[in-house]
Amino acid sequence: MKTKEFIESVEAVGYAVEETKSRFVLKSSSNGFANILATVSKNSEYIVDTDNIFFENLHENIRGYLASTLYAYSQTPIAERESLELNDYERMILESLHRDYTYIGRSKRSGLVVVGGIYTSAPRALDMFEELFNWVKPGKSLVIADLLND
Repeated sequence: MKTKEFIESVEAVGYAVEETKSRFVLKSSSNGFANILATVSKNSEYIVDTDNIFFENLHENIRGYLASTLYAYSQTPIAERESLELNDYERMILESLHRDYTYIGRSKRSGLVVVGGIYTSAPRALDMFEELFNWVKPGKSLVIADLLND
């Protein structure tokens, strides 16, 4: 589950999500006070905390829905939680690269953006895309088709 989907799912049933450095905090408002219902880790998988009276007092259907949402998000690998928001120029470049290449990545050694494909024996380094694709982390590669479908 993507972070955006997680937040939308919680807000859809009338609760707020506050982001801290290490977790998302689900809150309800009553009598002008924000009550913490539950938390889920941003940096670790499978870390959820629903052990408080405000969560316990929710209607069973809402509690079940929120628990399912929290656990689904907590099980999502950290690297898969964020969606990339491509600008029009990035999308256009990726679409043209996708004709010949399968993945885009960044070399650990040189730091250059690298594209490659199933049938290429050696990936091709593209120093002209350093600024444009600065969100590609060193040593990581991403499937271009997946980026275009997000």
